[in-house]
Amino acid sequence: DVNKLTLRLLKFGAERLGFEDIIEGRAFDLFSSEPLPECDIVVAADVLYNENLASQIGVRCHEVLSLENPPSLVVTDSQRFHG
Repeated sequence: DVNKLTLRLLKFGAERLGFEDIIEGRAFDLFSSEPLPECDIVVAADVLYNENLASQIGVRCHEVLSLENPPSLVVTDSQRFHG
């Protein structure tokens, strides 16, 4: 995520549930040229707001699935912004 509040809320929830050693959120710009950080699970939730962002999510999902040992990938659009 790029939103520091979202990352703080994720950390708070993980700590409250005793998962602070398991769950780690990171600031990451999907549009950067940086490769995705190594991880066990990639979650893209509520980020399909517009065609440009959804397209970039597709690029990053392809990046994940092209890895030799890809992490699990979860993509959800609970707000149904896709139209």
